[in-house]
Amino acid sequence: MEKKSGEKRKALLLEADPTMYPHQCDIRFTEEFVNTPEQRRSLQSGVWDQNDPDLTQGRARRPYRNICLLPYLNIESLKNDPARLLNIIYNRVKYSPKQWWGFDNYLLDKQWKIGSLSTPYNRSGLVTYGSRYGDLVPWQERSAHAHDIIGFPRGILVLEAQMKLSETLKAIVEKLVEGVEAANDTGTFSQALETGLKKVSDQSSCVEFA
Repeated sequence: MEKKSGEKRKALLLEADPTMYPHQCDIRFTEEFVNTPEQRRSLQSGVWDQNDPDLTQGRARRPYRNICLLPYLNIESLKNDPARLLNIIYNRVKYSPKQWWGFDNYLLDKQWKIGSLSTPYNRSGLVTYGSRYGDLVPWQERSAHAHDIIGFPRGILVLEAQMKLSETLKAIVEKLVEGVEAANDTGTFSQALETGLKKVSDQSSCVEFA
């Protein structure tokens, strides 16, 4: 397989998801989309726009929903570290969405607290485990404290993040195997995936396709 440079990996990622956020560092995100000149002037003057009563810290991030849902899914980190992408693909296939629920829910904490993610309200809950994972059920305080269910507004964000991740990874893998399938050589892709997970340097075989 042809080895890909960082720029070629970037091009592949953008083909799979043209809206993928370019930067890895959250500070960069804050500087670009939260601390706008208008907001800085408002903070310095102590006067907010009376026509816009929403003072939520995360409101400027709402148009960039995907990076708020999936902070590790960005071009900078994936193009510079091909093993990271391989690990995401491998582990998301190996373990089911319900097994990832705790981690995916945890990643939403910051954006949830600062109001970056708009979400619909429903007084019911969503099941967080087992064969009924994701089912809508009546809210029960005891079940919520046991983490058997989660409130709908937060739970639906977890499911949305998992769906978006699955769609993006599917699109990336389809791009990666385009030439491989034509040559009837899908075994090479699987071997490279396994090898790439064990090596993290740019000299590893994972660079050949990631």
